[in-house]
Amino acid sequence: MKITLTEQRATGPSAAAAALRRLRVRRLAGLFALVAALLCAVAASLAYGTNPVPLESVWQALVAPAGEEHDIIVRSLRVPRTLLGVLAGIALGVGGALMQGHTRNPLADPGLLGVNQGAALGVVLAVVVLGITSLSTFIWFASPGRSSRPWWCSCSARRAAAARP
Repeated sequence: MKITLTEQRATGPSAAAAALRRLRVRRLAGLFALVAALLCAVAASLAYGTNPVPLESVWQALVAPAGEEHDIIVRSLRVPRTLLGVLAGIALGVGGALMQGHTRNPLADPGLLGVNQGAALGVVLAVVVLGITSLSTFIWFASPGRSSRPWWCSCSARRAAAARP
C-alpha cells in the first residue's frame, strides 16, 4: 500500500508518533531478547564444565551454600569465570562501539587503526633487539606497541589537519 504525500499530510504527526512507538517497542523487545540470551549463557556457564552441575545445585550454591562440592565448584571457579567473561564481552563491545564512533565507520575494526600491526611491531622488536623468546613475555611488549600505533595515527592526522588552510 503506497501512501501519497497528501494522505501523509492528512494523517499528520500521529502517524509519525505511531511509527516511533513501534520502533521503540521493537527495540525494547530486542533488548529483552538479548538480556534473556545473556542470562541463558550465564546459567549455562555456571552449570556446564568438566564436572556438570544441575541448575538446582547451582541455584543452591548461589543462594544458600552448604559447603558441598558443587557449592565450591560454582562459587570459587565458575562464578569468577563467568563474571570475567561477561566483563570482557562488555569491554570488547564498548571498545568496538567507540572505534566505530570515532572513525564514523560501522565496519571499523582494530586493524583499521593499526592496533594489530602495532602489537606485532612491539613483539618483533622485543625478539630482534632484546632476544625475547618466551611466549609469556610477548604480551608485555605487544601492549605498548598496540597502544603506540593508534596514538601515532592520531598525531599524524592532527598535524595534517593543522597544516591545511
